[in-house]
Amino acid sequence: MLSLIKGFDSQRRPLLDRAFCFRHEAFVEEAGWENLRRPDGREIDQFDTEDTIHVIATKGGEVQAYSRLNPTMKPHVLSEIYPHLASRGLLRDESAWEWSRMGTSKAARNDGRGWNGPIGLLFRCVSYAALINQIDTLVWQAHPVWITRASELGFDPEPLGLPQRINGERIIAAKMHVAEDIFQHMDAAQVPSIHGD
Repeated sequence: MLSLIKGFDSQRRPLLDRAFCFRHEAFVEEAGWENLRRPDGREIDQFDTEDTIHVIATKGGEVQAYSRLNPTMKPHVLSEIYPHLASRGLLRDESAWEWSRMGTSKAARNDGRGWNGPIGLLFRCVSYAALINQIDTLVWQAHPVWITRASELGFDPEPLGLPQRINGERIIAAKMHVAEDIFQHMDAAQVPSIHGD
């Protein structure tokens, strides 16, 4: 089941808290991002704001996949932490939002690989969230392999600069357009549906 939460919606706080705990598990415990460690086990940073759209996919009440969308017209991870990745210039536009904190659960990863697994679900959920919020461009930073992977799914990612090493990993910033026809590509790749629990 897909849930979209804007900001810190108090009525959706229990699910949002589960998402923050999921982020701590995914990014601190699994990925080793120690600078994000918090004693309460909830990963929250300065880019979680009232403007943020939290994209949360659950199954049986458990978070399976999570992503965060933030407007590029305001401070976001690329503009404030990694501007050097965008040597061709930062994109700032009302319809361009940053996609960050991309994560899937261990259990979900064990259930499926490739596009018919949790990463495909994450791409579908984020694309749906973008379209219903009039977002036509997503900006992100990740390993360069995601340029190819996004292209396989029908996107046309465009690098914003050359890959650079950050904490020993190669990272590239890119942007990609989101349009309604992307779901036809996802259906062809057998990306899971966002309906059901």
